[in-house]
Amino acid sequence: MHHNCTLASFGFMKECIGEDVYNDIRDHSQVGVVLMLADSDYVWWGKLIHYILTRQLAIERKYDIWALIEGSPIRFSLHEYEDITGLNCAPFVDDDIVEADHRDFWAELDVEGAVGPNWYDLEKALKSCRTWSAEKRKMLGLLFVVHVGILGIARSSRIPLDYAKTVLDSGVFERFPWGRIGFKELIQSIKVVSYENDSYAIHGLVHVLMIWALESLHKLGKKYGNKKKTDEDEAHADDVVPLLEWSGGRPRIDIGEFFATEKRINKKLSVTNVGWRSEEDIYPFWPDEQGLYPEGSVGIKLLDNLVADIFLGRVDSTQWELGKEKVVGEKMKEKMKEKRKEKRKEIVQSDDTLDPPPKKPKTSFKRARGPVKLKDVSDDSGEENEPSKKEEEEVSMGVVMKLLLSMSGKMDYMNSNFGVQLNLLGTHVKEIEKKVTALEGDVGQLKKPDDTTASKKGKEVKNGTSVKIGPGANDEESKTDDAGGSGPNEEFSGEAECFCDESSSSSSFYLRILTPKALWPKKETTFGWLKDAHMCAAMHMLRKRSMQYVSPFRSDRIAFLDPWFVNQWGHDYKKFDTEKNYMFPTIYFKVYNGLQPTYGQTLKKWVEEVDILYLAHNIKNNHWVALEVNLKKRRVKVWDSITSLYTNEEVYESCKPYTCMIPALIKIIAEPEDKKDLTTKAFTIYRVKRTPQNYQQGDCGIFTIKYFECLAIGLNFEGLCDEAVPAMRLKLAAEILAEVPDLDCFIQLSDPNPRGSETGGVEFMSQP
Repeated sequence: MHHNCTLASFGFMKECIGEDVYNDIRDHSQVGVVLMLADSDYVWWGKLIHYILTRQLAIERKYDIWALIEGSPIRFSLHEYEDITGLNCAPFVDDDIVEADHRDFWAELDVEGAVGPNWYDLEKALKSCRTWSAEKRKMLGLLFVVHVGILGIARSSRIPLDYAKTVLDSGVFERFPWGRIGFKELIQSIKVVSYENDSYAIHGLVHVLMIWALESLHKLGKKYGNKKKTDEDEAHADDVVPLLEWSGGRPRIDIGEFFATEKRINKKLSVTNVGWRSEEDIYPFWPDEQGLYPEGSVGIKLLDNLVADIFLGRVDSTQWELGKEKVVGEKMKEKMKEKRKEKRKEIVQSDDTLDPPPKKPKTSFKRARGPVKLKDVSDDSGEENEPSKKEEEEVSMGVVMKLLLSMSGKMDYMNSNFGVQLNLLGTHVKEIEKKVTALEGDVGQLKKPDDTTASKKGKEVKNGTSVKIGPGANDEESKTDDAGGSGPNEEFSGEAECFCDESSSSSSFYLRILTPKALWPKKETTFGWLKDAHMCAAMHMLRKRSMQYVSPFRSDRIAFLDPWFVNQWGHDYKKFDTEKNYMFPTIYFKVYNGLQPTYGQTLKKWVEEVDILYLAHNIKNNHWVALEVNLKKRRVKVWDSITSLYTNEEVYESCKPYTCMIPALIKIIAEPEDKKDLTTKAFTIYRVKRTPQNYQQGDCGIFTIKYFECLAIGLNFEGLCDEAVPAMRLKLAAEILAEVPDLDCFIQLSDPNPRGSETGGVEFMSQP
């Protein structure tokens, strides 16, 4: 799920319009609540909203949504939106319009007078508004808040002119029903989206949905919502809207299992079904919708009955249908038995995942084209009148509960087993940390001890032993002289080999990252070399950071390419170089438009929304280098940690797939009117001379990842050296474990395809 209400954007706005104007909007404007949210420690939880939106009931009302969570219905309407935000949600007043001439101010914004501004117009104006008057800077800031925080529309979409003109009159702007406007944009985008697609986008102030979920689902909000403690004696404490009362979070839990467990323990969920109003005002007023019980509308009457049951506290969560199929008697028992066997088989064969992506079962509460037929509820008891159907459902529910209990036991076992694996890995990390501390002074040089002193002082080494640098150094570096006694790894060879236990694939994966060269088994000179899978995990981690609402990176116009895809480039270049009418595979267009990899879709198009590409390039399956591709300057920079390993010509030749194919791809995808100004001439390329070097060799993958991180943040490379590699390895392993939590469930520990061959679409299966 994607949205355009990026709270981090308001930091950029604050720098441009000035802190005084920013504070004026935040503290005195109706829409200032959005800036207050941006200034707080709030964290968005997208998976929770996706979970709720994919469990909607189909209803006939245009401006309500109902979600069914474990048999408990909850509603999101204009009433809930108003209660959470405190924005003006009153009906429109047609006479309250702005008569002022907007053309002069529009000219300063460089916007045509007949339309409102889009995000790009506002960004351009913000960069040049520092000399404007405070009044004009405030109007510009209000437009930006409306576009990003209220409407939350795509960057290329424009604010409707009538809405935009309200900034010219502060009185009209503050009286304008921005809450109703924002809610309508939000709810309409929810109504039309297809949740069966790989990705989708929602407009409006989407963060209200998360607060609504935390307010409505009590146990979830209490445990994971991080509600802020407020001093009841403090002035204006009661005026704080719920939007600002929650810090939120992004816990690594199985949301469905959380609700199922709560229902299993308490028989039902503790929820707030609707925002309370008087009975006659239970539905918000909309001009094109009728109130209660309109003639000829059976669906709305059923909804009215549901609302009546909620008010009377007689909603029975067991009365909701589990699916379309109705199987009774022995056939039902046989079918449920088969499903139970299949489910157990899936649990045994599958890996233990945390918060897995939802599958598409046959029995799901997904939206339909027409309204879902709600059960016709009796006005007296809320139960059906046919006892035979009731008995059938009791049998069905009993079988389902047994299945759930069985699955719960399996999950408990898997969770405990996962904890054991983590504890084992933690023990390995502690042991390695001790040895890293002991060898801190010897990491940069691996020297052989003297025969006579080796038995007395295992850590003393011979003088005059040199470290070899150059091609093939990795193969010779750890070799020892048979006549010269034990090598530097002799003391730790037993422990290191113990660490290499392949019984746990995730442990093996992390050990390759976190083990410093001094602890590599002496016969495995490439033990700690990072493979495609490790680089892929690191690039996925950096990509996820770039997609955060408060990103640590210096720009949002960057993209981190998937190493599996980069691997395919080498193979495709051979065809590109020999075929005159070469056709790019579909995956290139998906990557260009930010749709690939599917587990990390950014939806950002190259050139239009991305200026810099970062990709890890492997030379001859032997050495990693970092590439920075500047699409605007048509330039490729190479950051190499071992410049003596290959000549400039060898490096440039190996990078031809990027320098030659990227300009061709850009021209193919460009608009017809832009193609005449584009050329397929290869990008320029050069290797940066002064870069931190990996003199001991074997850590080029670590250096490459750190190059990316420093370049994206905007830092220099101070402190990046061989002596720091052990600490960097430990830190990287911990970061991947924390930020790519489901890594060990789907990552492949070795590339199944030879380098330079087609990848066959190998990729992660997780969600961002």
